[in-house]
Amino acid sequence: MARATKFYKQICAVATAVVMVAGSPLCVHATGSGAADPDNEIIEETSDQDSDDNDESDNDEEDSTDDTEETVNSGNSGSGSGSTGSNDADSDDDEDDDIDADDESGAEDDDEFEGEEADPLDEDHPSGILMIDPDPVDVTSAEGGAGGNGIVRITTIKKPKNVVSMVVPILDNINYNFVMDPEGLLSLNPENTIIGGESTLYFRSNESDSTYSIFAEVATAINKSTVPVSLEVELEVRGTAENGINITDLNGVHSAETPSMCLAILPTEVGTVREGESADDLSILKSGMAMTDSSGYAYKEIILPGSIDNFELVTLTTEERDVYVQEYRPLEDANWSAAGFTLYGACSRETNWEDVVKNLQNGGSISFSITYRMTPIIEEEDE
Repeated sequence: MARATKFYKQICAVATAVVMVAGSPLCVHATGSGAADPDNEIIEETSDQDSDDNDESDNDEEDSTDDTEETVNSGNSGSGSGSTGSNDADSDDDEDDDIDADDESGAEDDDEFEGEEADPLDEDHPSGILMIDPDPVDVTSAEGGAGGNGIVRITTIKKPKNVVSMVVPILDNINYNFVMDPEGLLSLNPENTIIGGESTLYFRSNESDSTYSIFAEVATAINKSTVPVSLEVELEVRGTAENGINITDLNGVHSAETPSMCLAILPTEVGTVREGESADDLSILKSGMAMTDSSGYAYKEIILPGSIDNFELVTLTTEERDVYVQEYRPLEDANWSAAGFTLYGACSRETNWEDVVKNLQNGGSISFSITYRMTPIIEEEDE
């Protein structure tokens, strides 16, 4: 198409030149949209009859033709016109060649990429999912959600209760029978064994009938508690008045002119003892003596301290959920507090005891009772 147009334009250019040189009234006028659009050129032919119908148009065209003819015919008009026509034709040829080249290049490009659309999943592309030209109208968002409930859990730990554990004195193994000796006859007999020195009142020993001691055997108590323990000892003498004996303190015994006697509770020092060991070596404290009054009654209190350091604190579960209890467990190498008590007595020397002896031989008796009580000392907790 481009080549036909180019050939046609060349023919038109030659024809126009011939007509203009010959001076023929026939005028061929070619108009176009430019070299960029050669296919849309319009060729118009104007005759004498047409010029008669449109006078104004003919006059303008004749003036233009005369000017053109004058220009062509003046001085080397043929060569100038031919040169101009030749240059215009060459220019048109160049433009047509460029257009043809563009057309051919475009055609080649179209042929090259026709049917060769790039594959997004080609080996040269990274693996995965590739979205090609997404349409925003068709894209939808994905949403999700979840929820949860929260609670507050408070663990209840019940405080440990105080541990109260005591080893009470064993009194059944102690011989509390005593003998009053105002004249000191027991010490004069070489067969007798006196323990603790000379006195006027002796306690029989469990070792033998001929062994006497100025103190009764010590009764020991051990506190294995977390709190202190109070050891209370009471002594009560009975039958003295019926047999003609007065009950007084030690000072009254030594200065009495009538048969008199005194009994007293003696505490031991407060010491420590390991599990399984005895507390026989505790010292007796005469300074803490508690003597009978005129009614024959004596009272003594001994405090045995407790210790939390002898325990380990453990937390245990219960049948209730989230409820725990704490308790103390004793250590194997704990040192426990220990204390004890014993009895001591005396009678008057410079008195006549014959009536008392007769009464005793005729069925009279002098006796006493000793009791103790161990009580933990627990302080009230603040609310």
